[in-house]
Amino acid sequence: MIHNLNKEVVPVSGANLKFKDGLCVAAEAEKTVVLYIAHETELVTGEDGQECTITRAVAVEVEKPVTRAKAINAIERIAYNLESVEHLASFNASLARKARTGEDPEEVEEHDQLISWAKTQLTAIGITK
Repeated sequence: MIHNLNKEVVPVSGANLKFKDGLCVAAEAEKTVVLYIAHETELVTGEDGQECTITRAVAVEVEKPVTRAKAINAIERIAYNLESVEHLASFNASLARKARTGEDPEEVEEHDQLISWAKTQLTAIGITK
């Protein structure tokens, strides 16, 4: 769907992990939380020939305290490869101008889809505020 949202293997055990419905949805560090969204499982064969199931998800690092708005901003930064909150603000100002003027409606629509998808994913892991 959206570029730059690569999935990584989700941890399965650890003291600072939070689980919801059997899936790891967050890993807490001192100043940040890594949220895991858009989970998908797959069957893999290890080097020993044994099959096992792993889960991959998009990892989104958010500064504490985690809020829905901060998480959405972090997802945008990852999706559009924006290095800072300043770049994100500039990007969003540009999108707003494009929406007002009708310039590049495909980019505006893609962004709207990303935000809708992000909200759905965050709700699924319990980030509602």
